[in-house]
Amino acid sequence: MTRKTASPAALLVLLLAATACQAPPEPAAPDASAELQAIADAAWANALATSPDIRLREGLPVDKLWNVSYASEQRDFELRRGLLDRMARIDVGQLAGEELLTYDVLKWQMEINQEGLAWFWHFSKLTSYSSPNFGALFGGLPVATADDRERYVALVAQVPAYVEAFRQVVEGQVERGIVVPRAAMPGVLGYFGTFLKPPAESVFHVADARFAGAGLDDEAIATFRRQVADVVEAAVTPAWQGLYDYLAGDYQALAPESVGVARYPDGEAFYRLLVRYATTYDVTPEEIQQVGYEMVADLEEKMAAIRREVGFEGSRDDFHRYLKTDPRFFPKTPEEVAERIRGAADAFNARIGEYFLKTPAAAYDVRRLDPRLEGSMTYGYYEPPSPGEPTGVYYFNGSHLDRRSLLNLDGLAYHELVPGHHFQIGRQMENDGVPKLRQYLYPTAFAEGWGSYATYLGLEAGLLDDAPYSRYGTYSLELFLANRLVVDPGMNLLGWTLEQGREYMREHTLESETQIASETLRYSTDIPGQAVAYQMGKRRILELRAKAQAALGERFYIRRFHEAVVGSGALPLAVLEKQVDRFIAAELGRRL
Repeated sequence: MTRKTASPAALLVLLLAATACQAPPEPAAPDASAELQAIADAAWANALATSPDIRLREGLPVDKLWNVSYASEQRDFELRRGLLDRMARIDVGQLAGEELLTYDVLKWQMEINQEGLAWFWHFSKLTSYSSPNFGALFGGLPVATADDRERYVALVAQVPAYVEAFRQVVEGQVERGIVVPRAAMPGVLGYFGTFLKPPAESVFHVADARFAGAGLDDEAIATFRRQVADVVEAAVTPAWQGLYDYLAGDYQALAPESVGVARYPDGEAFYRLLVRYATTYDVTPEEIQQVGYEMVADLEEKMAAIRREVGFEGSRDDFHRYLKTDPRFFPKTPEEVAERIRGAADAFNARIGEYFLKTPAAAYDVRRLDPRLEGSMTYGYYEPPSPGEPTGVYYFNGSHLDRRSLLNLDGLAYHELVPGHHFQIGRQMENDGVPKLRQYLYPTAFAEGWGSYATYLGLEAGLLDDAPYSRYGTYSLELFLANRLVVDPGMNLLGWTLEQGREYMREHTLESETQIASETLRYSTDIPGQAVAYQMGKRRILELRAKAQAALGERFYIRRFHEAVVGSGALPLAVLEKQVDRFIAAELGRRL
């Protein structure tokens, strides 16, 4: 549910100095701590040089857009290979604590990214979840000083070159038989159509509020806006229009009827890589689907118990029709949605000390998603704090309120804000005890798994014990995430059609047709494999918690366990397992 704005590969590359012509003698093993720090520092320096998203969050000038070319990925591959060669010469036995975590994290991330080059053309490029977020980037750029505004105009002027490079990648995919399915094309065209608006309505227009406190007079603001508008009209909009026309014409004519990545050349192997990347440990799509079936059955039993609790005498389908049609279960305004999410987060936050030793300093808020994006996103996304916006914000989908139940918003608040994404990402970004690179690490299974575990904590804390309908809605949200374990492998690997995926979700969720339509397209055409990480991550965290409880008995303290899990930031689950094992050993040796 969070929108990932920075490429994982961008965090792990390095421009290496040229080596001497003659091969040197075999070097001695370097000092482990110093060499690891040098690798992490250099990788961070390169991330700053290549990622506009990270530069924005760090409050640094942004003077380049994303490099989307295959040549760029090839360079990254060579650079990572050099880093891995250096890491192989480190004596890991010299490392401990956070250094050992840093080594394990960097090694895991670089190794799996090395596999990604072979699949460059397979990765989704066109759909809204997988495309760079121009709105977030340009919406966060400073405009207070003359240099800020000059840099802003120059960055807008780079957009046509970006669009041309992007189109070359899309055409390269077409040459290799990789084309977005026909069912996803309305969303693709809708997304790229947002870039064709007049300058005053475009993502590059700077609203009045962003000039507040800058001390600019009306003439200076008008001059800047004219400069931006001139570039947009003369070059940017024509570039987007050319890409849009190509997508709506020649490209769409090639769009296949079937969905799922298995239809691509070597698509089965690609999907298995995606699953391993998403879950961050070795598990097969077939195993994931079986877990999904079991999880769906378990959650449906819990929901049946609530139907009995409230005294409903009809069938499950009758109860669901009741929940989907009674007006009291639906918001009247977007403001009501925001208040419900904020209130649920506040309720858990009031009890945060029962579960955690430390909390993030950054505040959180709830705001409506840009309406231009609402048609292609089921719920919304969390945007972490940045220098330009020091508050972590959950952006919710405020469209079609008559189809968006109030009942799952409590669980959504726990997942997205407290103690979920805002809590975990806030702790991570404020952690000065780890290399900068790790503050931006986002393994999906950990981050989204923690979000789903946070919903579990809300239920465990009893926050909804006196609200059976909201508890039912929260279970329905978990059921929705469990459905992904069944439907994602089904459509991407096991031969399910789009309609089969939708029919399964109709049978086993409370989601509306609108939400089911956008979600199944997300799984099968946008970011395949990513959605299985949520419940698989939660399941793994719960397994590790049970392992710690069994080993520690009366010495198990939930606050100390949670600190072991989130205190060092996001980790691949294979690395987290080592971290929990070390936690157990340390707790057994700790004097009471």
